[in-house]
Amino acid sequence: MLLTGPGWLTAVNVPVMDELVHLAVADGIATITLDSPNNRNALSAQLRRELRDHLNAAIADDAVRVIVLAHTGTVFCAGMDLKESRSADAEKQGVNEFPAILEQIWTSPKPVVAKLAGPARAGGVGIVAACDIAVAADTATFAFSEVRIGVVPAVISVTVLPRLNSRQAHELFLTGETFDARRAAEIGC
Repeated sequence: MLLTGPGWLTAVNVPVMDELVHLAVADGIATITLDSPNNRNALSAQLRRELRDHLNAAIADDAVRVIVLAHTGTVFCAGMDLKESRSADAEKQGVNEFPAILEQIWTSPKPVVAKLAGPARAGGVGIVAACDIAVAADTATFAFSEVRIGVVPAVISVTVLPRLNSRQAHELFLTGETFDARRAAEIGC
């Protein structure tokens, strides 16, 4: 199958080397892989743009029946790229862009499955919560780590709060405590 679009050569199904998010389609499954392990798959502007573009492509592809969000490296997603956003204005920090990505996942007409084998933090938890199904290895952990730097998890609350027991959500939103996959399943995440 030939894929065209951002990050793909038009003649062969080979990802461009500087791409941070890859799309592969086989047997009705679109696998979108976050591939910025040196940056803990943080949501940089480039990663957000490529994720959005690949989600659009997978949703538009009639051959795709399900979308799987996966990752390389030991971390699923560390949340927003704080190094990049330090010197950026609100627009470049993804304040408007990231909620649109969460909505794109949440409202996808095709099921979206998060497949994670490592930590999800902050915006990464928002991505997992936006998915229809999350499959997590025992090594996966979760945390609303943004509260530790004084940031309220407001943006991701749109996808997280409908999934979590409200008492647990309050506790975790206030403490930033790390929790494992077993507890995530117990509290509805």
